[in-house]
Amino acid sequence: MFSFPEVLPIENKMANPQDYRLVISFGMGVVTILFALLGILGYLFCQDECKGSITLNLPDEGWVKFYWHLC
Repeated sequence: MFSFPEVLPIENKMANPQDYRLVISFGMGVVTILFALLGILGYLFCQDECKGSITLNLPDEGWVKFYWHLC
């Protein structure tokens, strides 16, 4: 709901505002498919090195460890 104020002007400025739901559904569908595809390909590519939790896959040295401990 944080993007709601930014979405209404887009809907109001569309040539065909009745197509708003179709445009949003198509855009979200594309984003969902891309996220799923990248997740599946990433897992298949690094399957042997993947651990059970996403945090276990973070490196144990460098700036990532520093920021992880701050959280």
